[in-house]
Amino acid sequence: MKTKSLPELLHYDPASPCCETSVAGDFFPDLLHLEQNVENRGRVASIFIGSVGMGIQVRRLTIDGAAWMECLKQPHFRACYDLSMARIALQQAMLAH
Repeated sequence: MKTKSLPELLHYDPASPCCETSVAGDFFPDLLHLEQNVENRGRVASIFIGSVGMGIQVRRLTIDGAAWMECLKQPHFRACYDLSMARIALQQAMLAH
């Protein structure tokens, strides 16, 4: 029996390599634009929020180890990682207010 794959929403440009520039900042999905019942994919992490009716029944975070290892090899990795972390911190602050 085949399992049905979930639809995806990419929060990065798959045509550009990881950390191609120091300002990519796309390791994680955009927290301000998450969709329910869709795999929200950042470059190395994805978030799934499952909802049927009212409320949220499932929250899942997935890390793509192969993508992470590929990003680690890039010369702009540290700057890209720092920007990704700053972006997610700012998004969390925006969601809290």
